[in-house]
Amino acid sequence: MGEAVAQRLGSGSTLVLADVSEPTLRNAADSLRSVGYDVIEHVTDVSNEDSVVSLAEAAAGLWSGGGSGSHRGSISGTGVG
Repeated sequence: MGEAVAQRLGSGSTLVLADVSEPTLRNAADSLRSVGYDVIEHVTDVSNEDSVVSLAEAAAGLWSGGGSGSHRGSISGTGVG
């Protein structure tokens, strides 16, 4: 579902994708890149606070001198179980 949302809403944006599974993350990122999206990948375990902080810092770096544009929104579809 996350990849479909990214395709629908991410046009003209840099997408920051996160997943606990590196292969799943890589497949989603490659799929989006293949149709022209700019994608940053970040392996993230949402049950680990340090991992989430690292994701937030990576994303914030895009808009605080590390990249162009501004933050336009965030979507989270996490599952912990």
